[in-house]
Formats: sequence, C-alpha cells, structure tokens
Amino acid sequence: MFVTAAAEQHGEPHAGLYDPGVAKTERIGVEAARKVLGQQLDKGKADGLHTIIAKRGADQGVLVPMDWYRRAREALGDPTDL
Repeated sequence: MFVTAAAEQHGEPHAGLYDPGVAKTERIGVEAARKVLGQQLDKGKADGLHTIIAKRGADQGVLVPMDWYRRAREALGDPTDL
C-alpha cells in the first residue's frame, strides 16, 4: 500500500509527515483496543489509520501502518528492517 499525502514543508524535509492533518486518527481506550485490535490493523493497512491508544484518559501509544513506520524510521536515519 502506498500513501501519498501533500504536506506543506516547514523547513525540515519530513516535518509535514507528522502534522496531525496528514493521517487519519482514531483514539480508543486500552480495553477497546484489546477487543478490536485486528480491525484496527486492517483499517491501518487499508485506510492509513493511526490508532491512538489511551489508558486512564492519557495517550500511551499509537498503532500505525507498517509502511508508515518504515518511512518514519528511514526519515530518522534508523534501520528499517525488523
């Protein structure tokens, strides 16, 4: 899956990739995440959805599509193999 997003550059080559308006997001609690993990993975792959997981009302982590994760690691200069 390839995701193309037009983002205004802010001085850094990959700055626009992290703007909240670029990716679709959905916030769910930990209990809900346990019940719908497979569905959220499918939505991430199909629609590029980033799922923000909250615990006790505080954001704790984000489930992102694998291709997005690899591009982010590459942009940071980190290895992209797992």
